[in-house]
Parts: sequence; C-alpha cells; structure tokens
Amino acid sequence: MRTAVVVVTHGRDDHLHRQRAGLALGPSDVHVVVGMGEQPRLAQIPGAPPVTRVHVPVPATGLPLAAARNAGAAAAIAAGAELLVLLDVDCIPGPNLVRRYAGAAGDELALLCGPVAYLPPPPPGGYPATGLGGLADPHPARPAPPDGQLERTGDFTLFWSLSFAVTAATWTRLGGFCEDYTGYGGEDTDFAVTAEAAGAQLVWVGGAEAHHQHHPPARTDPRRVGEIVRNATLFHRRHGWWPMGGWLTELAAAGAVEFDPSRDVLRMVGEAGTTRPCGVSYLRRAGGDVRVAAGGERTGFRSTAELPTRRPAKRRYGEAVGPHVPGYPHPVNHSEWTTTVALELGLETAAEDDSSATTISELTSRVTDGVDAGAAPMTAFLIGVAAGRADDPAVAARDYTEKIAHLADGWGADEERGVPANDQSARA
Repeated sequence: MRTAVVVVTHGRDDHLHRQRAGLALGPSDVHVVVGMGEQPRLAQIPGAPPVTRVHVPVPATGLPLAAARNAGAAAAIAAGAELLVLLDVDCIPGPNLVRRYAGAAGDELALLCGPVAYLPPPPPGGYPATGLGGLADPHPARPAPPDGQLERTGDFTLFWSLSFAVTAATWTRLGGFCEDYTGYGGEDTDFAVTAEAAGAQLVWVGGAEAHHQHHPPARTDPRRVGEIVRNATLFHRRHGWWPMGGWLTELAAAGAVEFDPSRDVLRMVGEAGTTRPCGVSYLRRAGGDVRVAAGGERTGFRSTAELPTRRPAKRRYGEAVGPHVPGYPHPVNHSEWTTTVALELGLETAAEDDSSATTISELTSRVTDGVDAGAAPMTAFLIGVAAGRADDPAVAARDYTEKIAHLADGWGADEERGVPANDQSARA
C-alpha cells in the first residue's frame, strides 16, 4: 500500500527535521510537506522519504491548518498514495507507526488514530534518535491498545489530528477538513463529528506510536485566544454544541473569555454582544450545500458544511441559531427576511417554483428534528439557487454572499434606528 505522510508547518524547521529523522527509521513512500506562508528548510537525511512540497498562503485570520491539510492530502493522492498518514509537525513517528497504520487500513470507512506521548523538554543536545518511548507514556485521556491490537470507540471527541491515518478512498468520501476554520482549534473535532455522521468508525491502533516534542501549549498564547473563540463559535453554529469545553473553561477561569454554555455565551472579555448566529461562513458554502442537499455526490467538495448531512443537534437548533438574520443579532420575521433575500437576488418565484426549494425545506426540518432552524439555512439555499443560475457559480456565490451580508447590515442599522425591517419608505 503506497503511503504518504502529510505534515503542515510554519516556523517549526527543527521539529520538522526531527520528524524526518524519525521517518527514516520506518517505511513510507513520500513525505508531503505543506509550508504555510513559507518554504521550510529541509536538510538531507539518509533513509528519509522523498519530499513533495506544497505551499499555501496565510490569511489575516490565522494559519490555515484545515486548508493546508486538504492541500497536502490532495498532493498525496495525486502522487498515487493509497494511505494518508497525517502527522502534526511536532510529532516524531515511532519506527512502527507507518507499518501499524498500513496493517490496520482496510475497505471500511474509518479514522485510524495512534497513541501520542508528550515528551518532556529536550535534554542538552536534543532528543535521542531512538528510545523515545521510554521518555513518556501515551496521553492518559486517549486509548493506547497494546502493539498490534485495535480498539474501537464511539467517542469521536477523542479524535485528534496529531496523528491519524485514512485511506485515500475514505478521505475522498469525507471531503477533508472544513476550510472555514483558520487559526487554532476546532477543525479536528469538526472533521471527526462529520466523519461520525457519515458512518465512519474510530479505531485506535496499537503500536502506531508518535512522540510529541515539547513546546508551551498554544492555547496559553494570548494571540491564540481570539482564534479559539472564533473557531469554537463557528463549530457551535455548525453543530449546536460547544467544542474545546476544557480549554474554554480554563480560559474563562483565567479571565481571558466569558463562557457560559447554559446561555450560549462565548466572547472575549471586554467584547460587547454575545455569540452571533450562523452567517457568512455558512453562506460561503451555499453552492455546495444545495448540490449535496439535492442528492449530489460529495466527492470533490472541500467543506464539511453541507447542512443535510448534519446529525440532529444535541439541543434545540432553533434556540441555538435563531430566529436571526445572518450577521444580525436581532429577532426578525423569517418569512419577511427570506422574501427580501429572494427579491434582492432576483428570485421572486424561487421559493414557489423551484422543486429543490421543497427538498431543502424538508431536509432542514428533518435534520433539525422538526424544530425551526432559523433563517440561515434558507438564506444559504437562496444564494445557492441564484449562484447555480449564473455563468460562474463560484464567483456568483461570493458576490451574492457579500450582497446579502450587506443587506443584513442594513436591517441591523434600521433596527437600531427604530425603523421596521424592510420599510423602504422609512429608509428613504
């Protein structure tokens, strides 16, 4: 089985060098190195696999970990890889990691995870080339079956992206990571629960050991707090519950954030307002949402945001996201809002004449367990319909999203002025 090890990196050349040294001790066919905003330095290491380089730009919102992993996986599959092993750049693979993952891989839809041990700070001269297993035990909160044994678990919140493997077929079916996530946190849990909803298995692979090189926890970096809050909020919008609960509670205790899951409040300390409803991040994927909702194939989609594949939220979805306008934290009339959106996009008859409108409405009701899902899904649907009629749907979807975001801002401004929503005479 042709195997590619995929790593994404930024500013971690020394850690990457140690990872390559670890790969030299075991079999792998290619090392796909994705530089986020940089070209990492790579020294020659005897026995290390050949390198395929990939570069992705870094947006202002933070490191594009999800997009970088997707780009690396795409390059690996294009090179003929049948098994993808995704390793965090801080992880040094054990000599049997690739072998054990390859031995566990089969035809079933599965995420394969190996035990990871967190190393202490390196001694003078650095970590030894061998014998890392004697320096630290596997993480106590994750399964660590004996070498050669497999352990299946239904708790997908235990999944982490430090070390995991999937077949190319599984990766293609799941569609990769949701690229709406940038910066630190949340994207791996999103990937896991999406895989669970698709019917995947979570399998822990004994002997597929990796050793995490020591560094200060990223979540304690003040620059990362905003990223964690943003990504947790995005996850909550998409799935209806809060990820990273331990981290958020820890940050709240430190006074960095206000976090009250009972009221669905998460914000930076000193930041006005509460969590905002599902908005542009959802709408950016509107075209994909509509195609999948209508029964289209998932293959080729690079987002896991398709609404109809969501399992029912663990709380009332209507209470979690609405009734709201995307980007506008005030109650509005859903029917009035969606009618206005349709008019703005030139879809006066879309809700009545498009057969897919009924499909979307039915799927929305089904996936939210029969409760009101708020305005966001139908807004995304209307944008998707309008974009699908354009010559270039991808460009049109972006343009229409901006138009509707601007419309929502206008409704918000009107509300603050005391003008009834969509009162054109009052606007004038």
